Amino acid sequence: MEYLLIITSTYGEGEMPDNAQLLWMLCALNPRLKLDISSFPYWHWATTAYDLFCKAGIDWDNRLVELGANPRS
Repeated sequence: MEYLLIITSTYGEGEMPDNAQLLWMLCALNPRLKLDISSFPYWHWATTAYDLFCKAGIDWDNRLVELGANPRS
């Protein structure tokens, strides 16, 4: 895979939205998962009214880097 684009919001107090839960669990909880992604763009959208501003997007960024992807803004 050359590029990956994930667009997500933050729900409640930093959780993944309901429609992203299954994909997140598959990526976050699988210790043997390896992705060959040369780069991924990222954007974080949320309201600063929450303590965990953009937490779901930050979690995706961190996990994809752990899996070997190179972030690109």
